[in-house]
Amino acid sequence: MKEQKLRYALTQPQQRVWLSEKLYPGTGMWNNAGTLKIKGELNYALLARAMNIFLQENESIRLRIGVDDNTPYQYISEYEPYKIDVLDFSDRGIDKLYEWDSMQSQAPMPLIESDLFYFAHVKLGDNEGGYFAKFHHLISDALSIVEFGNQTMSN
Repeated sequence: MKEQKLRYALTQPQQRVWLSEKLYPGTGMWNNAGTLKIKGELNYALLARAMNIFLQENESIRLRIGVDDNTPYQYISEYEPYKIDVLDFSDRGIDKLYEWDSMQSQAPMPLIESDLFYFAHVKLGDNEGGYFAKFHHLISDALSIVEFGNQTMSN
């Protein structure tokens, strides 16, 4: 028997974001995104572990949206290790990273029964890299991104 997930109504701010998404579908206007560049040799496996610890410890980032009778609700998805894309810009240069970053930041995110975040590792060379993080405003704000960066680097 499948376990019933606890459902919660959207908060007033989330309802405003939800309604705006319905008025302007297919845009990335509610994305919060950023890339953190790190100088020095990076252990990407360790970085992936640190990012997954963040996901495991922060249920609010694992919020998902469902719809029942045209009414949205939210629930917390179970933690599952997140597979992080690895993108190598070593031979393409920083301008190509910025171009990709801009496109990815503006790309709409699926809202229903989907992760409302996206992470990628970026390689710029042997001694420079970092990561890209994107969160939908239904689960985050600018401070959330700062906290994600702080907790990830602390982990």
